[in-house]
Amino acid sequence: KTPGDRFIPNRSNTDFDLSYHKLVRETLNQDDNSEEMMSPSKREYQRVLQENLDMPDFSSTRVLSFNAKVPAAADGHINSQKVLFSASKHSATKKAVRHIPQMPERILDAPDIMNDYYLNLVDWNTNNQLAVALGTRVYIWDALTGSITELMNMEGQSYVSSLKWISEGNYLAIANSNGDVQLWDIEHKKRSRMMGGNRSRVSSLSWNQYILSSGSRDGSIFHSDVRVSDYLVASSNAHTQEVCGLTWSPDG
Repeated sequence: KTPGDRFIPNRSNTDFDLSYHKLVRETLNQDDNSEEMMSPSKREYQRVLQENLDMPDFSSTRVLSFNAKVPAAADGHINSQKVLFSASKHSATKKAVRHIPQMPERILDAPDIMNDYYLNLVDWNTNNQLAVALGTRVYIWDALTGSITELMNMEGQSYVSSLKWISEGNYLAIANSNGDVQLWDIEHKKRSRMMGGNRSRVSSLSWNQYILSSGSRDGSIFHSDVRVSDYLVASSNAHTQEVCGLTWSPDG
């Protein structure tokens, strides 16, 4: 948008010295017609002299400038009309640039964490709490307060093979290498129930509301309703290898 009246000259874009010279030059040319009587060699001499001295082109220079000049197109630009369009139109939306940190925000020590690709030993809940399984123990790190709490310790020779928060973030499912799945109440830090049935270690867990699905090393998947005593509601034996990843669709 051009500010002000379009018939008022823009003084910041007007070269007064060049304008005065052009007015005087045109007046002299009208008296003696020197421009028309100039020989071709003289014209070529003036053109070369003008280029070498970096003088402006008198034929394209205006005495009065009424608006700002249109920005020149970039080298190799095909459509010159795009410069006029971009000079008068402004995009209403600006593309957001995502910042990807190059350094970790915080480093937590994780001694005794098992180096096993098939296990799922870390999970974050909606309350900004991180559950980490270290061997036979499970720890809860609160990102808001920075506190670390030991939730439980497996008995015997078994170890924690997977864990998964419920969507509300108040219960944590913990599975071990013996095929058992425990349900823990985080607020009271106590075990709510114990569910068995898997014939080998449970390496993956996934929640669908109150249905907890567990995938084990023998390829079987059990679906358990944690609200009822007879919890096993369905099972699947379609896999021939260990189920290392398990996730429900958002629509259930």
